[in-house]
Amino acid sequence: MLVVLAGSIGRGEGMSSSRTRDLPKQEEITDKRRLDWLESIDGMGLISDDAGRWAVSDGGMQNVPDLDSPIDISTVFTVDKEDWRNSIREAIDVAMLKED
Repeated sequence: MLVVLAGSIGRGEGMSSSRTRDLPKQEEITDKRRLDWLESIDGMGLISDDAGRWAVSDGGMQNVPDLDSPIDISTVFTVDKEDWRNSIREAIDVAMLKED
């Protein structure tokens, strides 16, 4: 499993939404914009399910990170089944749309 954290988890808000059918064309959003957005949102995790699917989650929990230096952490994410996508780009696009 690959997990990329963009910040701490535990904002207490879920990303569930049924607006995913309104996704923009992937050519309309640059990779730089996607990564800049992901880095700017605390608590987002980019997750692979080891079956080739990707999702961005802001739900879950972890031990409190040390603000002064990196430490080992244990993280648990929750992902709604409709948030799983076949590409990293589409997973980020879904998350961006839900945050709007």
